[in-house]
Amino acid sequence: MKKILFIFLIWSFTSCSLSDQSQAENLVKDYLNKNLNDPDSYEPVSFGALKANFDTYENSNTEGKKLSTKRTDQDSIANIYESKIDSINNGYISGKKLLEKYTSLAKKHRHNADSIKQIIDTKSADYHGPLLGYSITHTFRAKNAFGALVLQTKDFMLDDKLTEAY
Repeated sequence: MKKILFIFLIWSFTSCSLSDQSQAENLVKDYLNKNLNDPDSYEPVSFGALKANFDTYENSNTEGKKLSTKRTDQDSIANIYESKIDSINNGYISGKKLLEKYTSLAKKHRHNADSIKQIIDTKSADYHGPLLGYSITHTFRAKNAFGALVLQTKDFMLDDKLTEAY
């Protein structure tokens, strides 16, 4: 009976999967073991919380991509008119009427770009696109290339399946 209980306990411990946080910490330690100048000098100090990284509204949503393109276009047009205004103000081009026209057009396009940005910001606030991966901050001590023990804090990226740190 004791043997059966012992085998059951061993099986239950080995079948439990690690939490995402623990898995991420282990991946970071493995990465450091492979990439540090002196892996034997490695001393973990602390790990931050594991954070999920999602794609943005502008990158992963069709409407977000269109709005982003419109905003960029409006900004570009405003920049062109502002460049023309600078040319007039620096004396390269003359014309009070042109200055007024370009100023009006620059303001109009800049206002359009700002309005589109507000729409994007509003829609982005609650948006979670596809999961891109995770990030975690780790503070540790390790010897550098000169042999000095150095305290470092680094952000590590992990893939979306928690199988690789980089």
